[in-house]
Amino acid sequence: AVLVAGAIVAAVVTGVAESEEKEAAEGGEPTAAAEGLRVSADRGGQLAFSRDSLEVSAGSVTIEMDNPARIRHNVAIEGNGVEVEGQSVDPGGTSTVRADLEPGVYEFYCSVLGHREGGMTGTLTVR
Repeated sequence: AVLVAGAIVAAVVTGVAESEEKEAAEGGEPTAAAEGLRVSADRGGQLAFSRDSLEVSAGSVTIEMDNPARIRHNVAIEGNGVEVEGQSVDPGGTSTVRADLEPGVYEFYCSVLGHREGGMTGTLTVR
């Protein structure tokens, strides 16, 4: 059971590219690829994400956080003049935050009262 829970909580970090065909079809020019990251809140009730470190290329970045926990959570990004928050979601929901990020080190965290202070944070390195 512990192995199953650990596997469920494991984050899947993937790159997601915006479709150049979609951009062209909408009359726009192709843009730089967007990169997406996925994390999960801890299913066991700890104030933690499934990963405490993420790395991504500069540009348009999206972090999606699945919430298998029993309480509300969200995901936010702060650093280098950026401060954006995804919507707080109930158990079973997904919080999404998007930002255009320059190279540097940022913090991703849960902004629900007390969660960041309780350790629900991670480092986002943008290269």
